[in-house]
Parts: sequence; structure tokens; C-alpha cells
Amino acid sequence: GVAVSQANGSSLYVAPSDITVDHNAGDGLLQITSNTAWEVGEILGGITVTPSSGVGNTSVLYTYPANETDRTALRSVSFRTTDLAKIAVFTIAQLPEGEINY
Repeated sequence: GVAVSQANGSSLYVAPSDITVDHNAGDGLLQITSNTAWEVGEILGGITVTPSSGVGNTSVLYTYPANETDRTALRSVSFRTTDLAKIAVFTIAQLPEGEINY
């Protein structure tokens, strides 16, 4: 995306914004880029995030459980600036066992 800087506006970006993984449980790092305080908003699908809040640019560790269903599991975490001006979402598409992510 294109980053537009505003001298007095809140900014919040998460990278990567979406990944596809196999059925196994796993973890990884996200990079939060922000000019202000932020926090985790909504979590869907059992992801854990550490730390769950911060100020400015921060590396965040996420973990997710195995997908034990026969369909793709969608998991997500939304981050928001504490002034609620900006939201950024990280999404995991987790394939079921037996499907290979090429």
C-alpha cells in the first residue's frame, strides 16, 4: 500500500498483512509500524499475540493452533491505535491436512 504521512495523524501498519500456512501449529513475527500507541483489538481463531499493546514500531510474536478440520481455517488479529483512528489486520489462511501450499 501507499503510506500517506500526516503530521498530526495516527498511522498503523502491520507486515506481513496476510499469510498462508499448512495445517500444523506455528508461530512467527509481525512488524507493527506506527507513530503512536496501539493495541490488539479483535482476535479470531485462537491466535495469541505478544505483546498485545505497545507504542510506536514493535516486533510482535504470534502463535496459532493446528487446523484439525477438513477445510481452510481463517484466523485474524486486528490491531488499532488507542485513539481508534486506524485499524490494521493480520490474516492467516491455514490449509487443512493433506493440502499443500505451493
